[in-house]
Amino acid sequence: MSLLKPLDVARRIAALAGIVLLLALALSLLWRVYLHHRQANPYEREEPVTVRLDAPSSTFVKIANDLS
Repeated sequence: MSLLKPLDVARRIAALAGIVLLLALALSLLWRVYLHHRQANPYEREEPVTVRLDAPSSTFVKIANDLS
């Protein structure tokens, strides 16, 4: 008498293969991102950034009050 049916064994093997495949895909994507950032040129100089808000200040006060 066997403890596991053949279908149960096949299902477990398929699940294990799927997990291994997903981990391999995630690691390969992380490796590609690492290589891309390693080869990228850093910024030569920082440029100033200007941020403009078009909404009136009362809108921001209302949002801040709603969040607290």
